[in-house]
Amino acid sequence: MTDWSTPASIRARLRRRWDTGAALTERARGEAFVPIDLPIRGPTASEIGARYADVAAWARKWANLSVGCSITTKVIGSRRAGANEIPDRIRIETFDALTCFLGTSDQARRHAELLERSKSVVPQIYSWVTDRSMRALAHEAAFERLLDCVRWLANNADRHRYLRQVDLPGVDTKFIERHHAILSELVDLVIDPVEPNAREFAARHGFRDKPQRVRVRVLDAACSPLPAGITDVELPTSELAAHPFDVDRVFLVENEVTCLAFPAVPRSVLIFGGGYAVSRVAGLPWLQDVRLYYWGDIDTHGFRILDLLRSRFPNARSILMDRATLLAHEAHWDREPSSVNVHLPHLTADEAALYGDLVEDVFGPGVRLEQERIGYPRIEAAVAELS
Repeated sequence: MTDWSTPASIRARLRRRWDTGAALTERARGEAFVPIDLPIRGPTASEIGARYADVAAWARKWANLSVGCSITTKVIGSRRAGANEIPDRIRIETFDALTCFLGTSDQARRHAELLERSKSVVPQIYSWVTDRSMRALAHEAAFERLLDCVRWLANNADRHRYLRQVDLPGVDTKFIERHHAILSELVDLVIDPVEPNAREFAARHGFRDKPQRVRVRVLDAACSPLPAGITDVELPTSELAAHPFDVDRVFLVENEVTCLAFPAVPRSVLIFGGGYAVSRVAGLPWLQDVRLYYWGDIDTHGFRILDLLRSRFPNARSILMDRATLLAHEAHWDREPSSVNVHLPHLTADEAALYGDLVEDVFGPGVRLEQERIGYPRIEAAVAELS
């Protein structure tokens, strides 16, 4: 083993800097190339005598190096080995010589082509290709279509459309979704985002997104504006917000079968929440004016969803999420795959105490009771008590 410099070790050292894109950026900015002059770490005089064959093989590697650089030498010697001329420094005079030495000439050519193509868009894109040379090269295969998207978005920034309506050769919804990160980066250079804090590409840049939908089951036909016989519908949140049912109570549940089997209740409807999708009902302000009941699993996530709901609707009450219900169904306990342990400020004292016991595994590791495991007569009794 030796720590002598080799063409490969010097090349690796220079390649690390090249891979930052600094050399391409400097060339694109028109900056003068600063010659590279590096010392070559070689054998000592004593090593020449002791390891002459190794030294000769090492020197040949440098002698056979014929592209992209010049090598200067120095003379060292000892009484035993005599005077010997060995490589001392490597010097690279030009950008082209550097790319030749590193084998990156093709990469440099392709970056120059990307710069030329970006001139046809806007100065901001040209500057981006200059400053983010390696990122630009990483997206080289799709670069022309990315530029087409940037142009199209800049020209249609004030039109509220779906992504599906982008009309460009070789560009479809899948392409935009696959390249959403780089597209957002480029588009942000040209136009201000419509929703700066949005993570989704469509929302960030003013596209229409699929409307959130809410599933509603009518528990009393007399209070429904729907045609007779229609009791289970799914509506966009915006439509349900504008046309509320004439009800006194709304039940929100997490399990689909529970949604279907929930007993009839006068002047009531039921909303299928579907886990954390309960946040969709935040767009229904009329829920502030009714008695709102939430029934979720008795586990840490169930109480977190309840807390989230109550942060928007302080009037929300829980049903069948109490200690007595949990203890009465011990034979049906399951294990929660992953629990949460965060402060939930909107729980009642009893709810918070039960949540704390679940977090601390007082009943056992990860105990949970899913709502569909609760006996149906207990559901009917809990609803009847609310009347």
